[in-house]
Amino acid sequence: MIGPMDGMAHTEPPRPEITGAGLQLGLIGWPVAHSLSPPIHRAGLAQLGLSGDYHLLPAPPPITEALLGHLRAGYPDGRHQERGSLVGINITSPHKRAWLDALELTPRARAIGAINTVDLRNMRAENTDVIGFQEDLRARGIELRGVRTLVIGAGGAARAILHALHTCGAEICVTGRSVERVGAVIDQMRLPARVVPLSRCLDVRPALVVHATPVGTTGRIDPGPLLALWRDSPTAPRGAVFYDLVYAPVPTPLMRAAQSAGWRGIGGLGMLIRQAAASLAFWTGRRPALETLFEAARSAQMPPRGASQHTRSAARRRAEIT
Repeated sequence: MIGPMDGMAHTEPPRPEITGAGLQLGLIGWPVAHSLSPPIHRAGLAQLGLSGDYHLLPAPPPITEALLGHLRAGYPDGRHQERGSLVGINITSPHKRAWLDALELTPRARAIGAINTVDLRNMRAENTDVIGFQEDLRARGIELRGVRTLVIGAGGAARAILHALHTCGAEICVTGRSVERVGAVIDQMRLPARVVPLSRCLDVRPALVVHATPVGTTGRIDPGPLLALWRDSPTAPRGAVFYDLVYAPVPTPLMRAAQSAGWRGIGGLGMLIRQAAASLAFWTGRRPALETLFEAARSAQMPPRGASQHTRSAARRRAEIT
């Protein structure tokens, strides 16, 4: 694991200190301490019969191409791995739009304008968030074609959701704190989407709302301003779904608010696991069994053995929400 950089202005990026043989992978973002990605990917590697490990790489913004160079230091010729060097990385908030010009993007990643998976052996980058989101909706029997949807957010994760909804034929509305920023994203992606003000966004009567910001993540931004949407919202359309990309805590504050207003609430764990499986396939050419990854995530979410039976039972019920 590499330590975080101090402050916001940096002259020297952190250098990875990765030890061990096999497939060394990692997650770069800020913050990352809450992430379930390490146990999920370790379980995937084991299920595929591959040695290796998955590391948390906390790095506050801004991150530079110099950091990318340090991460790739084990591949001087793009082919030969030095013992202990990283093979691939996932990228999470707020860095999903970093390094776009320094990497070879897949057509999907280029259309989205955001990445979450990089193979350091060949400097190729993909966006598996799209795969994870679409597969999770299909697994839950949620149809998108012709359905009015609302996306909250304008960052890298929101871009992936917008692309997923568009390719599935959904009607798209988008909102966020800055209508100008939302409009710029829609223009850049060339999407037929309607921009709506945040304060009245539920007035468009969406059948599916996707929350695609970090608000409400454990230990992060206060969700208070968004909670007001549900207190003041019109009656939920029949069968309406609120999908929160945030997966911890369970349920998230916004999920609780939406459920109280009559919406079906879904957390982001299913998307996280399915995008992880797609990332492992990008690096190895093989997908692990999803149930193995789900079991690893559930185990990581459970309280320690010494916790009361009531606490452990409550944790199981919360895990079912995701």
